[in-house]
Amino acid sequence: MKSLSNLTAKSIKLAIKKRHTLKDLCEEYQCEEKELVSKICGIYSRNEQEQRDIIRNLKAKPRKRTAKKVTSNIIEEIPEVVDEPLEPELPVATEDSCQVESIDDLRGREAELSEEVMEEEKHYESKAAERRDCRTGLRKIEEQISDLEANLKILSANYEEVVQKINEITADMNATSDRRRKILEQLDSVRDKISEAERVSVFVMNDEIKYESGAPFDIDDSGFEFLIPVLMEDELCLELRGREIRLLARVLKVREHASRSFEILFDNGDLEAVYELMIERDNATTPA
Repeated sequence: MKSLSNLTAKSIKLAIKKRHTLKDLCEEYQCEEKELVSKICGIYSRNEQEQRDIIRNLKAKPRKRTAKKVTSNIIEEIPEVVDEPLEPELPVATEDSCQVESIDDLRGREAELSEEVMEEEKHYESKAAERRDCRTGLRKIEEQISDLEANLKILSANYEEVVQKINEITADMNATSDRRRKILEQLDSVRDKISEAERVSVFVMNDEIKYESGAPFDIDDSGFEFLIPVLMEDELCLELRGREIRLLARVLKVREHASRSFEILFDNGDLEAVYELMIERDNATTPA
């Protein structure tokens, strides 16, 4: 079953070509003639002349002509409906034929369209207000961007200033390190000279220990007596005599108590060899 909403200009033209009437269309679309005329006027609202032509052709009644029929020698005239094709150019209907019959429908259609126009205007104004709000927000964002750009310029200037300051400090530190290195080299040289100047030559000869050069040197051999038994058991001292062991114990204690560097010169080659071997052994066993 078709409804009036399915009626289109194309279906109207097809109905006219098939020589349908308003009544036929009302039956097909299940509507009143008044509703059908209103719908047709709405479809052709832009061309009133076409409205009138369409409605006139749908209201046109088929022409009749008679045909003769022979029955029992009596000729009866029986009406016969003959459809004639529509002319391409429809005659113009009177102006009142459409307006009088559909004026109420047209006014109803006018009210509907007016209401639709008002709704569209409301929608337009709503969107215009929304767009104004968006533009206001956009201007605020642009102002924020402008402020950020200004702050960025300030930060960039501060950044360059700090970088330059860091480079200057780094250069100063490097120069300080170079000066410190040179001063340390000079300090080491001076200390070496002082050590050399303070270096004491200790002579071990004729069972005696004495110094003959450098600054005054305190020969402290206290406690050497406790070292003699230990040396006597040491395998390095097995070839030494008693007095040599005693002298070696004194030399070792002098070395232990010495507060500055010194060199020891022996007149006894065997004693000197044992002393050096013992020093090497002590250095090897002493943790670094």
